[in-house]
Amino acid sequence: MSENSAARDGVNHPPHYTGHPSGVECITVTEHMNFCLGNAMKYLWRCDEKGDAIGDLLKAVWYINREIARRQKLAHEGTDLAHCPVLDKET
Repeated sequence: MSENSAARDGVNHPPHYTGHPSGVECITVTEHMNFCLGNAMKYLWRCDEKGDAIGDLLKAVWYINREIARRQKLAHEGTDLAHCPVLDKET
């Protein structure tokens, strides 16, 4: 696939995830996060690229709030978040 066709590839490399000024593709960052944090980052990353910035920001907040609730529950249960499998960088 040529560089031009890769830039237009809406399945593998959608422009709203590849057009960041840093040149970094969103998934390069989010694949190192858990689901909620990765999704929040995804919505923040693309919020000015898809035409519904407020909607994307609200979705990011939803995922962040869900992650906060999950961590609060784990902390209340006495789970060491540093070794929680979902957050462990070795898994």
